[in-house]
This record gives sequence, C-alpha cells and structure tokens, in this order.
Amino acid sequence: MADPKEVRDARKALGQTLAAYRNAAGHTQTTLAPLTNYVRSTIANVETGRQNVPRDFWEACDRLLDTGGTLAAGFDNLQGMIRAAHRPTCALSDRGEQPEPARPDSPDRGMVDPSVRVWSADTVEGVNRAEFLRTALGVGAGLVATTATPVPRMVGQAEIDQVHASTSVFAGWDNQFGGGLARETVVAQLNWSMKLLHATIAPAVRPDLFAAVAGLSAVAGFMAFDGLAHDDARRMFGFGLACSEESGDWRLRAGLLAAMARREIWCGNPDQGLTYAETAAVRSDRLTATIRAELSTIRARALAKLGPSRAQDALAAVGEADEHYAAVKRPEDPVWTAYYDDAQHAGDTAHALVDLQITGHHTDAAQRLDTAVAGHTAAYARSKAMSAATLATLTLGTADRDEGIAQARVALQAARPLRSQRVTTGLRDLERALRRATNDQPPEDLVAGLSFALAGR
Repeated sequence: MADPKEVRDARKALGQTLAAYRNAAGHTQTTLAPLTNYVRSTIANVETGRQNVPRDFWEACDRLLDTGGTLAAGFDNLQGMIRAAHRPTCALSDRGEQPEPARPDSPDRGMVDPSVRVWSADTVEGVNRAEFLRTALGVGAGLVATTATPVPRMVGQAEIDQVHASTSVFAGWDNQFGGGLARETVVAQLNWSMKLLHATIAPAVRPDLFAAVAGLSAVAGFMAFDGLAHDDARRMFGFGLACSEESGDWRLRAGLLAAMARREIWCGNPDQGLTYAETAAVRSDRLTATIRAELSTIRARALAKLGPSRAQDALAAVGEADEHYAAVKRPEDPVWTAYYDDAQHAGDTAHALVDLQITGHHTDAAQRLDTAVAGHTAAYARSKAMSAATLATLTLGTADRDEGIAQARVALQAARPLRSQRVTTGLRDLERALRRATNDQPPEDLVAGLSFALAGR
C-alpha cells in the first residue's frame, strides 16, 4: 500500500534535515557514506525522501553529526505516522488535545491570555522546581509520541550546544522554506529537549538550558503558527515563555511574547496582541534597541487593526519603531534577533501602515514594502514572499493596475517553493485583488500560476 502524501512529505523533510546537519558538519554525501556503512547513492536517496533506511542509520548519523538525537527521534515519529496511516481503524483523536495549563488565580480581562501561565522572576522564586516542571512541561505533553531516545543523566554545556544547534537549523528551514517543511521533526526534537529539564543539571548552566529549550520552543511554535496550527503554536509559545522566565532571560521573554502577539494579531485579536506586546516591553531598559523596535512595530500593527480611533497611536508607534531601529547596535543583540534587519523592519512597519492606508490615511507603506522585497535575501524567502504579495495587493487597489500585475508576478515567483499557510493566505488575497482590478479578466498565465500554487498547498 502506497504511503499517503503526509508520510511522503515527512520522509522528505527528515531527509532534508539530515542534509542540513551534514552540511553544517562539513560533510559531503561522499564523505559521510562510508562512516555509516552505506554508499553515497543511499545518502542521496535518503536526503530526497526516496529510500527508507533502518533506525541504526539515523542513530549513526546522530552520533556522527552531533545532533542530540534529532534524526532518530524524527525517524521514530515517521514510523508512528506510517503505522497510523496504514491502521484500518483508530479510536484515538488525532488532535493530541491536552489539558490546558493552570490559569492564574485571578485573571483580569485585557491581561495576558489566562490559558498561558506567565512566570515572573518573583513567581519562580516562590515555586519549587517540581511544580514548575509539572505546569510548564504539561503545556508540551503529548505533542508527539515516539520511541524513547536516551537522555543523558547529567546535562551540561554539550547538551545545551546541541539544542542551540538544532534551533539554528530549524529556524533556517522555517525562514527559507516555511513552517510546513519539517514540523514533525522539530516537534520530535522539542520533545527530546524537554526531557533534558528532568535530568540532573549542573547548577552553573541551568539558566542556559532553560533558555536554550525556550528558544527551540519559540521556533517550533512559529513553525506551527506558519502552518496555522494555532493550538500547537499557543501551547509551544506558552511553554517557551515559561522556560524563558525560568531562565531569567528578559530578552528571550520579550521575543516569546512578541511571537505570541504576532499570532494574536493574525488571528483577529489585536487587543490581546497589544497586551502581549506591552507586557513584553516591561523593563525595556533590559532590552536592546532591536527588540524595542520590533515591539513598537507589533504595537503599531495591533493599534492599526483596532480601527480609526487608534490610527494616530499606530502612526506614533511606527515613529517610535523607526527611532529605536535607528539606534540599533548589533553587537549588543542576542543571536536570535538576526532576522530583524533593514528588510524585516521595513516590511513589518509597512504592514501596520497598510491597514491605515486602507482606511484613508496617506502613508509610505508601498515604499517600505518595496524596500523589504528588494532587501530580503534567500535565507528569508518567506518574508520576501509575504511582503511581495502585500505590495501587489496594495498596488492593485490603486489605479496602477499594470504595476500591480508586475508585482503579482514577483510575489508568485517568490511564493512557489514555500510551504507556508500564511503565504497561501496572502496569495488568496492577491488573487481576489487581481480579479477585482481586472474586472475578472486577469492575465491567463498569472491566474493559472496562482491557481496551481494554491492547489498545491
């Protein structure tokens, strides 16, 4: 019986993850093959998802490439998918629902989502480690069921470095190809990394371990968000937030809250998004100018979505974001903020201004979007595609139909290789704008290209 598409996609994603680790370790397919007792063609076939290999191959690659067990965990997850796909009946829910984490004792309206427990420095001091783990790890429990991968009894810097390395790989895949490429694999890695928190941790590196796991959870959550798997994203972001606060890393805490704010705004909850963004800005003196710029941009996007009564506040927030960004000092930034560069700042502020322009305000949204599209490198292909689609949609709403059509072609080209449901949403908006602008007579090749791209998602 042939494997269903989701199994084939997961097998290909696992192979691509192997290729990423192999390249990061400086190996070619030719140099890696003899170390695994396989030939080069097998490595090539595995990396493209065309060949199955047993678990000992993945275990060997984990050892050789120092992945922290990522590949074997991904293989176990793939085997579970295969068994489920070929099982005649299944009484279990495929949603993986878990009980919500404990709510704060007295949640107030307008405060942080009560389904996500926010641990402050004061709170953590008053809770024992066992309680923290029961609450925080409960958020992620059940995200994936795999055959157990051994976890070291003592966790030190080596394991922390492994978590950071896997986070870097997955963040790169997410930005370049979209969150739909290897979600099962990143969840398997997060599941393994969470187990490290149960091990004996050298006291000197305990905060660093929680920070590392928080960073991985943030990437996993954003990949889920990009796939519009909102329940998964909310749980992962909540778990990451708890870990970041346990680590005492205020910058990472702000990053998690920023991601949570972005998701809420996307989901049509700008008021909650504004709350998260403003919660993230508490003790802004501990944040870098880059992080403050991003938070101001997110505030602007939330305020713009709240309607005309907050338009001036949104414009002021864009101005604040520009001021913060002008003061950026890159050596002060944590490594995970590298994505927030000139192109990202231009695109993020532009998206806030687009909402204002739609309601009649004159803005420089188009110029900022043009800067973003021109500035995003191949490493940030998803951001380029999203800004390109928004720019084309905006331009098609004006009198410059020909320019809008040209920009639509750029957006389609940028979006083709991506596995991103957020990009898909942008393409659907673009297709509707194209039909309106051309009185339902768009260029045949362009509408065919859009239809093909949307059908494949």
